[in-house]
Amino acid sequence: KTHLNPNLNNLNFIKKNNVKKIVVTYRDLRDVSIARYHRLMKFPKKINDPNYKDYNLMNKSDAINHSIDLVAKHYINWIDGWKEISKKNEDLVLFIRFEDLIKDSKKEFKKILNFYEINLNEELINQICKSTEGKKDMVTNLNESRVLPWALSSNFRSGKIGNWKNEFSKENLIFAKKLLGQKLIELNYEKNLNWDI
Repeated sequence: KTHLNPNLNNLNFIKKNNVKKIVVTYRDLRDVSIARYHRLMKFPKKINDPNYKDYNLMNKSDAINHSIDLVAKHYINWIDGWKEISKKNEDLVLFIRFEDLIKDSKKEFKKILNFYEINLNEELINQICKSTEGKKDMVTNLNESRVLPWALSSNFRSGKIGNWKNEFSKENLIFAKKLLGQKLIELNYEKNLNWDI
């Protein structure tokens, strides 16, 4: 598991190490912004980080807008970069939506197994799905991730779908529509820009 950037050097490194299949998961950019906000409230970046802001010293709406801005600048490019690589490298990348993993983990896991041409029996698939469910809070999951294999600690927070609706202010809504709106339509999260909280 990695947040590897989709650039030529990294792609060459992947291929050089005989990696033939990559699964890329993405999520509603509004929920990514909220998840990032909560993570940085508990685990702020270092002062020398180029994107440093102490969200604990900001009002919530401003902090979330900062998070939306960074998601728009970096995460959209990340998704688009992997989509471009996928177009140029047939059968290299499988895209999975986070929301689909949450709603029907078993179905999405079977897609991944099929992509890697792995055959497992139903009992083992059920067992794997059960053992990888996120059950704890963000701090516990982050602490455990230091010693657990990453596959067993993949989601640090609760991973609630649509939680942005509970957290966004009107200012966040306007800002998100401006910076994230078109990409949300492209990724089939929205049909238009008429969404609200």
